[in-house]
Amino acid sequence: MLGIGIIGCGWIGQKHGEYLQAVRNVRLVAAADVDVERAEAMRAYAPDVAACGDHRELVSRGDVDAVIIATPAKGRHEVVADAFAAGKHVYCEKPLAVTVPEADAIVDLVASSDRTFMMGFTRRFSVANVEAKRQIEEGKIGEPTFFRSNFRFHKAASDDLGHGSWLHSRDSGGGLIVEASVHLWDLMRWLTGHEVAHLYCRARTKETPYGVVEDIVAITGTLDGGALFALDLSSSLPAGSSTDNRSEIVGSDGMLYLDEFRHYLMMNSEGALETTPHRREVGQRFPDVLWHSPVEGALKRAQVYFVECLLSGRTPKPSAADGREALALAWAACASADSGRPVRLDGAGA
Repeated sequence: MLGIGIIGCGWIGQKHGEYLQAVRNVRLVAAADVDVERAEAMRAYAPDVAACGDHRELVSRGDVDAVIIATPAKGRHEVVADAFAAGKHVYCEKPLAVTVPEADAIVDLVASSDRTFMMGFTRRFSVANVEAKRQIEEGKIGEPTFFRSNFRFHKAASDDLGHGSWLHSRDSGGGLIVEASVHLWDLMRWLTGHEVAHLYCRARTKETPYGVVEDIVAITGTLDGGALFALDLSSSLPAGSSTDNRSEIVGSDGMLYLDEFRHYLMMNSEGALETTPHRREVGQRFPDVLWHSPVEGALKRAQVYFVECLLSGRTPKPSAADGREALALAWAACASADSGRPVRLDGAGA
């Protein structure tokens, strides 16, 4: 039985605590937050949880084998370093850090440690995305020629209790581009198997109680295989709106359409799919389960996979290097938005 500690007990930290109760071979033993009352709130999921006001107190505990780091991005590299120094395995929420040099430091730490590290890009664990990845690798849509994805949601002052005002600031959370686009960069790199060659980003801003923040972002560019891409972000959907995250991958022989928060994948390909014995469908819809669910949601599946890797000794994916690449691309988009000029990356992702 592995002992798990959660560092950072805001909204996503609480979700981790809730879903861990349905994961086999683990026990939530400790939680840490600068607001110790939020750490104590984890007792709703595990009554015996030790509540700590400092993450260093948590990682020093002998009953903690691994930690889930769900703190704000600022200072996260220090938390990772302290966890590794204490001999703990690490699951780290995105973005990997606030700055690329901080991310580089984490990558170096992982490379020099015998501890396991996994990046929390949960979109790789959505049923629809996993199926899309398999179909692309099997050549069902041919070579990707165009990738499009969006990430749109509501984020206002009333949401601070859930996510925190730090998300708005580039210094503390990276702002909209860094906080949200890392999901899309990783999804695109993973699904297409290609790196970004160049990008161009434009951002609209608005006045808020936190100052001027990014509001709507549009990014276009090319991948190193010649495919085009278009990404867009918005934090200004009306209050009460469902998160909108849809993707399309057009290939030389077909296309895939994903709607993650309506939970399906639609595929059109001349290769077709065998849906039942001796029956093939050209257009097929795959139902998915809830994104956040303690039964079979993507976050729960990511937790299960992390635990399985710890128990089997496998190296999990996505890696710290994947987190670093997504962060570097996000900051390249920020540079383009600030300068009004394209950024060439030569397929290196940074």
